[in-house]
Amino acid sequence: MTPTPSTQALIVQRRHMVDGQLRVGGVTDLSLLGAFLDTPRESFVAPAQAALAYLDCDQPALGSSGRRLLAPLTRMSSNGPRSLAPEARSPSTTSIPA
Repeated sequence: MTPTPSTQALIVQRRHMVDGQLRVGGVTDLSLLGAFLDTPRESFVAPAQAALAYLDCDQPALGSSGRRLLAPLTRMSSNGPRSLAPEARSPSTTSIPA
């Protein structure tokens, strides 16, 4: 059985995901990057998969046999532009706490 990573280790992984995947992938919108920093992806996968939640690949979603937690950059790409002017943001984008 894979040991569950500590909360601090997951926070470090989250920061690495933002800095090493999203920023490098061209995401520049600070509110979107902030939302990814604030969202614990490990909450959406099985506890045994928590250590894998921040990898750049899809993961099986918690409690569902057919649903997937998309890779971070894939998720950003499906949201449209990676940097939005404030007046161009959709309501769902502007409601994300940073």
